[in-house]
Amino acid sequence: ATNHAPGQTDFEEPGKRITPPQVATTEEGCLNSRLFYVRDKNSGLNFLVDTGAALSIIPKNKTELGRETSSVTLQAANKTKIATFGQKTLTLDLGFRRQFPWVFT
Repeated sequence: ATNHAPGQTDFEEPGKRITPPQVATTEEGCLNSRLFYVRDKNSGLNFLVDTGAALSIIPKNKTELGRETSSVTLQAANKTKIATFGQKTLTLDLGFRRQFPWVFT
């Protein structure tokens, strides 16, 4: 068994400070948000889900994606280009009756 600090997963480097979970908020009084969190029981990773998103994004260091940039680039709201490093399929266990293969960029 690997020794981890409380809340640390195999994807986090030992000795690194653990980042507290981020909180997604909506407008005050808004009851129909498209955002929610899920936790994968396989990896221990938390995912912020946006049901209106076209892509699922995961940081490169969390999944050991390729070292070379992909031909696919994303664009931030301020028009800055964002490099990507390929795709990775993870099998997510979200606590339902089956597991879900999901493709991340």
